[in-house]
Amino acid sequence: MAAHYTLIIHRDCDFTRSFQIKRGENLIDLTGYTFTGKLAKNYHTDTTTAFTGSVVGDGSDGTFSITLTDTQTAALSAGKYVYSVVMADDGGIKTKLLEGDCIVEDTV
Repeated sequence: MAAHYTLIIHRDCDFTRSFQIKRGENLIDLTGYTFTGKLAKNYHTDTTTAFTGSVVGDGSDGTFSITLTDTQTAALSAGKYVYSVVMADDGGIKTKLLEGDCIVEDTV
């Protein structure tokens, strides 16, 4: 089951959020894993913005990040969105890790 987490993104700014994955109390070694994510106004639209997902460091401490560039965030309208992040292991097995609401806020 995916964890629920609310993200806040500021328009015209770079966005990066890191997460650490554990199974019980043990960190998962993410060597060979890939991460993809999408942001959309709702779950029923075909229009999405893709997060860049990456393992942080060598992957042994279970940390990955999702990123949007300032160009990507500038193209978003302020408001409420939904997102999800999927992890794929080196065998191609995909698991939805995160999902939730995303609030995009204007900058001055």
